[in-house]
Amino acid sequence: MNAGRASGVSPPGDAPKLSLYLFSFFLTLAAWGLPSLPVNAAEPADRTGPPSTHGRASVNLPGEAVWLIPAREGRRNALFALMKDGAFHRLSITGNRLRSERLGVQKNISSGVPPLNLGSGVIAGPGKDGSLIVIDLFAEKTVRAASSRKLPLLSRPASLSPTFLAAVGRDGSIILFEKTNDSWKETQRLSNAGALGDGILTGADMDGDGRRALIVAAAPTGRYGHGVLGDAIEPSEVRVYKLDKGRLKFSSAYAVESGVLNPSEP
Repeated sequence: MNAGRASGVSPPGDAPKLSLYLFSFFLTLAAWGLPSLPVNAAEPADRTGPPSTHGRASVNLPGEAVWLIPAREGRRNALFALMKDGAFHRLSITGNRLRSERLGVQKNISSGVPPLNLGSGVIAGPGKDGSLIVIDLFAEKTVRAASSRKLPLLSRPASLSPTFLAAVGRDGSIILFEKTNDSWKETQRLSNAGALGDGILTGADMDGDGRRALIVAAAPTGRYGHGVLGDAIEPSEVRVYKLDKGRLKFSSAYAVESGVLNPSEP
């Protein structure tokens, strides 16, 4: 489930306000069972007013909302807003009014990228101190997992199974975390992974066997001097790792050449 970018906020000088189309809000909550949602499924309303098929609800927020996170646990549905400062607000509809309730969790998760949505209202992402932060939004509970290498604020971990997460360190290493009871701990670090320091990791079933492999943008290069993709440092390889008996093992690598992936050796 994807977090949607919350762009429907007032410009500087106005009271911060988030507006949602009511039709889209309820669609977001009802569509949890779908494999994925468009990034803007909870679509912020524009300033010209909603179409005739939609209503609109607005709420003043004490800051800028940057990500919208739909969540479902059992029969409970909710939409959460992650603020730029790391605070969370639960959004709810009463009649035609949109209400906001500040969650009692610390402002310790980075808002630079959408957090990883683990389902049932649980999210994960890099903490402002470089640790791994896992938050249960329904329970308003935060778990911090110390990391031997700080996680970049613009990175995002990947889920490989219900009990394993992988994250990238600022030095390009790959760090594996395992869940035990209600806590997470680092169990492995691949120091020679060569990942982009601000990498967005991905978990995908590459072989159709139901197991997620870790997909890593790696081997940073400055050969794209024009910086047309956002900055001058881009990956020159995509590396694949597989989780085997609780350990990450290198599987394959592909060179990025003129937009084509070709098998290579790391």
